[in-house]
Amino acid sequence: MNSRRVVGFVEKIYQLLMINICFFITTLPLMAALILLKPTLMALPFYLIASVSLGPTLFATSDCVSRLTEEQTVEVFKTFFESWRKQFKMSLGMTYLLEMVVIIGIVDMIYFSQSDYLQWFNPIIVLIMVVVLMIYGNWLIVYPRSLKNTKEIIKEATYYAFSKWLLSLVNALLLGILFLTMIIKPVFGFLVFPSLIVILMLWNTRKLVENT
Repeated sequence: MNSRRVVGFVEKIYQLLMINICFFITTLPLMAALILLKPTLMALPFYLIASVSLGPTLFATSDCVSRLTEEQTVEVFKTFFESWRKQFKMSLGMTYLLEMVVIIGIVDMIYFSQSDYLQWFNPIIVLIMVVVLMIYGNWLIVYPRSLKNTKEIIKEATYYAFSKWLLSLVNALLLGILFLTMIIKPVFGFLVFPSLIVILMLWNTRKLVENT
């Protein structure tokens, strides 16, 4: 019995590593852009182009990890890339929306910080970015294989962001840690953290659903 548990645990770890490899492969252009390009406004279009695969990759990772926690075995590469193709359009749009909110928010904060009067808008901008990240995180984790339409998913993800704001905030913070790690320490952000962060978000979100 113990040997079966050990084998099962090792198999799960192996599958999580495979998910991270899939994450790395599909986001390789973004990793290259973050390493090779200097963080300037001129490089912003290149970052946006390189991040095309980020949304589908995040949703595919969520799908694989969710299945892994429910099933004994998962064909990681097959499941990952099927989910990647299936959710490409929806996840691409949502992720670009998140990126635009963050970019516009940061630019506005830099501009407003130069004025004694406008700088008071900065906390509101930060709050807006956090709320959007909370909604995105809820959608990413709670509904990896949802059959509901986009409007219903947005409504429920938004509802959780406000009704269970603390748990949703934890998801946003975990997602923020992943993004920051991808920028500051790409090797860890692209090869080590993805499945681990998603597992923590999944565990947190299951508590959210149970408490609703």
